[in-house]
Amino acid sequence: MTLKNISLKEILTELHTLHNKKATGILYITTDTNKSAQVIMDAGEIVFAYYANKLGEEAIELLASTDSGRYRFQSGTFSGRSPLPPTQTILQFLAGDNAPSALQQEVENIAQGLSLSDSERELISKALATYVGPLAEIICQDHFKTAKSLEEAINLLASEIPSAQQAEEFKVTIFEQLG
Repeated sequence: MTLKNISLKEILTELHTLHNKKATGILYITTDTNKSAQVIMDAGEIVFAYYANKLGEEAIELLASTDSGRYRFQSGTFSGRSPLPPTQTILQFLAGDNAPSALQQEVENIAQGLSLSDSERELISKALATYVGPLAEIICQDHFKTAKSLEEAINLLASEIPSAQQAEEFKVTIFEQLG
């Protein structure tokens, strides 16, 4: 833990070190303006960001505008994830290597996930609900954000169904209905 404020660049050096060491834990930051920030890392990857009541990409953008602060890293596993661009993109952005629009584009890509129409999303969610109940909508949102293709999304959603036979029925039904 640092006792005096150090530059954001020095804090970023620590983030790079933690990334390279594949560290798991929380980097607590107190900025020069007494704002609180947290960066949760899982095996060196940034999986969650918090800054002054903002989460995810908003927190990263605010952290980038910080001049200096103090930090402390606490090892261990912690819950919490937010949709974020790849760690390397975040580190480059914080270092000023990318314009804010590059981070925004990464975040928008993550937030949009698959490009499905509202009716397609609703059809898939309703079909999944027959197997997993009311959590289907939340499960779909999560997988739509991370899946790179429709097939991957359907397979991920099917993996949420406890019965292998029902999971297969779900996949067949969806692929038939979507054509």
